Amino acid sequence: MAAPLPQPEPSPWDSWYVPRHPPSPPPGPRPWPARPGNVPLPSPTAPAARPAASAEFPSPPPTGGMQLLPADPDSTRVDGLGPLPSEDLPTAMLGDLRLMPAPDGPRRPRRPLAPLVPVIAAAALLAIVVGVVIFRAHSGSTASGTTGTTSSASAQEARRQAAVRLSGLLALSVTDRAAVINAVADVRGCGPSLRQDARTFASSASSRQRLLSRLENLPGRSLLSASMLRDLTAAWRASAQVDTDLARWAEGKIARGCHRNSRPDANLRASYVPEGQAIAGKQAFARLWNPVARRYGLTTYQPNQF
Repeated sequence: MAAPLPQPEPSPWDSWYVPRHPPSPPPGPRPWPARPGNVPLPSPTAPAARPAASAEFPSPPPTGGMQLLPADPDSTRVDGLGPLPSEDLPTAMLGDLRLMPAPDGPRRPRRPLAPLVPVIAAAALLAIVVGVVIFRAHSGSTASGTTGTTSSASAQEARRQAAVRLSGLLALSVTDRAAVINAVADVRGCGPSLRQDARTFASSASSRQRLLSRLENLPGRSLLSASMLRDLTAAWRASAQVDTDLARWAEGKIARGCHRNSRPDANLRASYVPEGQAIAGKQAFARLWNPVARRYGLTTYQPNQF
């Protein structure tokens, strides 16, 4: 078996840490690359100038077998562009970079505060308006409650005053009632006051009529129970009729002579019907009046007292 042929030692230019040496240019003139700007091109008839060997190709490696890197790292670029100007180096190095978004996503630009000023002012104005409306509503409710309480108190006082006036009329009726009862007892016993008894009955009838008139025009009448006033009106009208019949009965006794335990005459019998009506009206009135009298601290009455 033949020994392998010795391989030639690789050139230092083929080292992995040194860029490969570009091939030698072909012989003959080379066109000069176009310059930026408006610099005119050289004439085609003029001899082409060869670029300096030191600018285009690096010097051969030293004899020690170790290639030295050129001072300018861009002088060995194979793209033929040559070294970059020192003042454009940062721009050239960063020109291909792109701004990358933040890890959390694209950042939104901060909005200026100037457009928010009208919104804030409108919100503040709206809050003030709402506060004023609520305050007025609360004040109105308070005023309404105060007015309602005042009105209720005034109505209660007006009803009390009307009840006091009616109580005064009832007191007059009680006085007339007592005088009539005494006069009836005197006539039944053929007492010495027959003529006075007749005048007492007539006066009581007239007093009932005056009470009816005053009751009809009583101030605050509408504040009292209408049913109660109807019962009292019916009772006083019936009582006035009874007093009129009793006055005629006493006058008959005087004219014919009074005899004890005599049969009742027609005038006395005529008083029976209105007397029953008066009693019914007084009973109905007393049932309605006494609670009112207790409420306002007035006098209560039984049906046979007025």
